[in-house]
Amino acid sequence: MLREDKEPISSLYLNDIEHDRRSPSSDRIVQQFADVLGIDRDWLYYLAGRFPDDVRDKNLSQKQVSEAMVAFRRKLDQGGTS
Repeated sequence: MLREDKEPISSLYLNDIEHDRRSPSSDRIVQQFADVLGIDRDWLYYLAGRFPDDVRDKNLSQKQVSEAMVAFRRKLDQGGTS
């Protein structure tokens, strides 16, 4: 059962997430979905339009984020997946 804090999430909330009417409200929910669905958490964070805690906790500067995104895009443009 998926839980937000200690309470199970409602079927309405789950349905809204499934139909892109709402986004997962926390990293905990994203991680639980990934575990239940058996998919990579980073992939689900990407689909949810979020950065995982371990990235956000780095307290990156605007410049660092910009440089990282440029490097990410460059890697994608080169067709690299590793």
